[in-house]
Amino acid sequence: MNYVRLVIPLIVLLIGATACFGQEPEAAADVGGFFSFVNVIWVFVGVLFLIAAIGLFGQYIAPLIENTPPVVLEIAGYAVSGALVFGSPHYFGPIASFIMGIIGIPVFAVAAAYRAASFSSDDSWGRGLLVVLIGFTGAAALYHNSQFLGGLSAMLLMWLFGSWVFPLYEGFKDDSGQIVPSAFWGSSATLVGTAALALTLNPPWLYVFKPGVLWLAGLGCSSGLLILSCRYYYGGGVTLSWVFWQGMAVLAGVCALFLGHTYHSVLGTTVLQEIGATFLATFLAAKIIEIPWDLNYWPWLALCAAAGAYMAVNFASKHPDYFLAF
Repeated sequence: MNYVRLVIPLIVLLIGATACFGQEPEAAADVGGFFSFVNVIWVFVGVLFLIAAIGLFGQYIAPLIENTPPVVLEIAGYAVSGALVFGSPHYFGPIASFIMGIIGIPVFAVAAAYRAASFSSDDSWGRGLLVVLIGFTGAAALYHNSQFLGGLSAMLLMWLFGSWVFPLYEGFKDDSGQIVPSAFWGSSATLVGTAALALTLNPPWLYVFKPGVLWLAGLGCSSGLLILSCRYYYGGGVTLSWVFWQGMAVLAGVCALFLGHTYHSVLGTTVLQEIGATFLATFLAAKIIEIPWDLNYWPWLALCAAAGAYMAVNFASKHPDYFLAF
């Protein structure tokens, strides 16, 4: 079993999630970019330490333990990862313990992968492994009070659902090769549950997970809606399912826009507002692409689409804070 394929995606996830999640919710907007830049640098340093640790382990330690029983190495992996993730904060500062946590999570992933693979000879153990990693990274996020690690656990959760936004997982296709809306339903359930919990009880532990869930589940939900509301998803025809998903897409975009604008102080971010408005604009562009140009009245459809696009762009130019910035 080649465990390198499990470590490389984790490294990619660590780097990719950095730009999305800050550490201080009370930071002023004009210094938000600085904190994001610092987070990127710290995670980059942590990844360098991880690469160095893998190289040193392969050169000096692996030859000494190559005859050690795998179960012993597995237990040692659990012990080392637990010490790095949960023990280091007792002896080191937050930055050093955070870097050790970055090293410890892949160590735990390799040890857990060996245990998961022992239960099955095929790749069906992948989902069980993801569930274990979600729990481990979630516990690490709470222990370090880190929104970055909370975002990493949310990203793994989206990966479990097969979200095509982060296509590192091939489980989003069935035997016929068609996209299954499991990513949409999983992302939607996670997004709605998190938003409802934040707007009602808003427990303190939710702080480390809110940015990651709202960002990633919001993107997964909106991406799934774009697929399910696409005419070509249904073979190019206008069916009742297509009509239903048009209403669902508009309703979801308006709800996200309203909740994100009205309750951004409770949610701790305006990302729902930005995702909602960006989704509605993208949805409009998708409908323009779907215009049946072979019909005789296509110029009228094009005129209506152009008028709608004009109003949307005019609104966006006057209210740029309603849209995601790239």
